[in-house]
Amino acid sequence: MIFPKPIFEEYGDGTYTLKKYLKGLTLVELYAEYKNGNEDLKLKKVSGMIEDEYNLTIDENGILVEYSFENGVFRAVSSLKQLIHKCGEKLPFAKICDKPDFKKRSYMLDISRGRIPKVEFIEKLIDLLSDLKYNEFQLYMENFCYKFPEFPQFTENFDCLTPEDMVHLDKYCRERFIDLVPNQNCFGHMATWLATEELSYLEIGDENTKTGTINILHPDTIKVVEKIFDSVLPYFSSEYVNIGLDEAYGLGRFQLEEICKEKGNARVFMDYLNQVADLIRTKYGKKVMFWSDMVYDAKDEFELIPPGAYALNWGYDERKTVMMERRCMALLEKGIPYYICPGTANWVAFTGRYDVMWLNVQSCAEMGRRHGAEG
Repeated sequence: MIFPKPIFEEYGDGTYTLKKYLKGLTLVELYAEYKNGNEDLKLKKVSGMIEDEYNLTIDENGILVEYSFENGVFRAVSSLKQLIHKCGEKLPFAKICDKPDFKKRSYMLDISRGRIPKVEFIEKLIDLLSDLKYNEFQLYMENFCYKFPEFPQFTENFDCLTPEDMVHLDKYCRERFIDLVPNQNCFGHMATWLATEELSYLEIGDENTKTGTINILHPDTIKVVEKIFDSVLPYFSSEYVNIGLDEAYGLGRFQLEEICKEKGNARVFMDYLNQVADLIRTKYGKKVMFWSDMVYDAKDEFELIPPGAYALNWGYDERKTVMMERRCMALLEKGIPYYICPGTANWVAFTGRYDVMWLNVQSCAEMGRRHGAEG
């Protein structure tokens, strides 16, 4: 009856009639009614449960929620909300026990390529994610979908999300026990930035070839990257930031060719990863996540991944998804915390490719659980 399906779910023949029938409330409103208990619901804090874990019991005495962490109560209320919606004021006797397979259950929305969503749309998505027991949300920013305070000239002629919007959405997420993680690329996927007149000199390539990759050897690059993060990170409370680094097609080419021949692509990548991670740690007190595709086959360099960083192991089609398991095993072997990241195959399609999406999500969930993915 509950979705997503709990670990254990059993229903009896009897019913309990709510003394206070809270009909039509949002999850946040319902949680406010139940978080300290009331005439229908009692709370029992126990030891030994993980975050987001709960036991929900409904019998002739009412509703009992057992938990160790506050977010466990919130997840229990999420399940209770579904029962109230389906059954009304007469709830079936039930025993529901649930805990997550993954510590981090994250959803990433690309707001860069296509129409920029309004705050109201993002709020509705956050509400849905909250009902589905997600606890992390990322807004992927690649192009000028956001008014970067340090670069006002790039968005002066059109409307987009603002720092004030991010502060609002961050609070909106926290109220739903969701961590809003900033997501800003700073190596590959920089074509829009590097197409501007003032930053074009930082692009790896030549007059005939544009790679969309910023030149990490140029002394101005880290200054520009710092200004970008100055424009983003103060408006997010998360302890993490996703710094991207995927699909850096200029790595090993043009301006980076000589140093990559000398040190190897993976070492050059890791040096830059650590440079950015050090900046973010010392200036903002945050840790990084990064897409690990540029160093998938460089296991010897895994030891250079910054402490506390999450590697994001992704695969967006059948072939890449099948290849992800050995990468999961390599990350686990080296003791590197990682997420496994399937794609939903909704891009370049009117309706999405459901068959590809289903394979991606199911396969990644199974292999991530087998090989210790944290998210």
